Parts: sequence; C-alpha cells; structure tokens
Amino acid sequence: MLFKRVPRFSRGRRLEPMTSEALGGMPRASPLQTAARMAITKYFLRHDVFLCVAKRYCVFLDVEHDRYLAIQRNAIDSLGAWLEGWGGTIARNRIEPRQPDNAANIASELSRLGILTDVPPDGKPVRPEMISAPINDAALGEYRPSSAAVLRQGVNLVFSTARARRTLETRSFQSTVRGVTVRRYRAAGHRHVDLHAEARLVAIFNVWRAYYIHPYLCLFDSLCLLEFLARHAFFPRWVFGVNAEPFQAHCWLQEGSMVLNDTVERVSAYTPIMSA
Repeated sequence: MLFKRVPRFSRGRRLEPMTSEALGGMPRASPLQTAARMAITKYFLRHDVFLCVAKRYCVFLDVEHDRYLAIQRNAIDSLGAWLEGWGGTIARNRIEPRQPDNAANIASELSRLGILTDVPPDGKPVRPEMISAPINDAALGEYRPSSAAVLRQGVNLVFSTARARRTLETRSFQSTVRGVTVRRYRAAGHRHVDLHAEARLVAIFNVWRAYYIHPYLCLFDSLCLLEFLARHAFFPRWVFGVNAEPFQAHCWLQEGSMVLNDTVERVSAYTPIMSA
C-alpha cells in the first residue's frame, strides 16, 4: 500500500510498491492489537507536509526532506477515524471500522517517515490545502512588448534571474518555500492586484527568458518570474501540482484563478498539492 519516495519534478516515473520490509519490518498485527493501538492514537499531518488526492492515490509532499511519497487512497480512508480532519469513508462512531490488518504498521511507518505525528502541536489536520482552481490564463502571446520595454526592465530581469539561481543553489527547498510564503504574507497589507499589469510583465519576462541560456525547469522559471514580479510589488501564489499515474510534478504561478506562466489546459492535468 505504501509507495517509494519520488524526487521532485521527475517526469514519467511510475510509483513502485515498497516491500513489507520497507514498512518497518514489523509483523502484521492482529485485529485486536490494531484496534487497541489505534483507539488511543490521533494522528496529524506534520506542518511541512502537504497532501492531495490524485486518482487512486494520496500523494504527500514533504517539504522539509524535499520528496514526494504516495499511498493508495483506500488505505488512508481506512485510517480516517484516527486521522484528525480527514474526511474519509469511516464514521467516527462506527463500532467495527474496516481497517486493514496492518493499519497500525501503515500509521507507524508514515510517522517514522515524518509524514504523520501523534503530537498535536507538531501537526495540523490531515486534509488537502484549499487552492483556487485555475479558470483562465494570462493570454500569453496577446501582448508583444517592444524592445525598449524589455530593455527598461533589464536590471530587474538580470537581478531576478540571478537571485533565483543563487537561491536554488544555496538554500534548501524548505527554506526557499518559507521565504516566498513569508514575503507574500508580509506584503498582504499593502499588496495590489492588477492582472493586466502582471500579464504585461509576464510577457516581458518571456522575451528575456528566450535569450537566457538555461534549460527550462518549472521550478527555476517560476522562481525567476516570482522574483521579477516581487520587484514590482506583485506577489502571486506559487502552486505545486502532481499527476499520480504516471507520476509527474509541476509548478506555476497563479493570481487568484488566473495562471500567469502556463495555460489552464496544461495545469488542469495536475492536482494542486501546495501553494507558497
């Protein structure tokens, strides 16, 4: 039921089942042992872990350890009565919950991997983050900036690209995500939204990006654009999404329900798992 960890943003890789040894090498518990163990435990999602339900799987993004893990949805549903906040298929007052025989093993292994915790201050409810569904995009290609407009933004473009590259080379994924989140919250009191202005800046960035020699990578490109927009007091959300079968991960920028650096058609193929 539990699956191997998967590197961030790998494409086309399947999630392969782990062996029983990977579940901690624990013997399968009897139904009575499982019930006794689970009856006194309440599990929470760790603060730096995010989840989404993608087709038949629950996918976890562990920001601290920079990894994805997945488990079959029905396994999580079977633990639902012991997961704080999980809207699974088990009613809390049911006398005989339909947990698998190794339910305690699954919960223990997810705790060992740093996904779940039974210490309330260290966790949060086990539920997906609420992220606005993309409805439209920035109409990429409709606005064609002049060479003069791009040149006027030259310093900002160079600085933003250099900062994004340095951040990814010197800071952890966790530190990067936290930095972006803190900056957006600090700007919440005086931030403004001008979708037309943001779309024009995105168009200028795209012209610059065509001349910057660096392979496309959604993480790098989104962070570059994020830094560029921040220099103009725009702070959109940095959204991460996954596709479970076959496994793919992607990220993009979104202002409300408008996708800034991608298309609605493309990002709709991914289930959002986290935003910063």
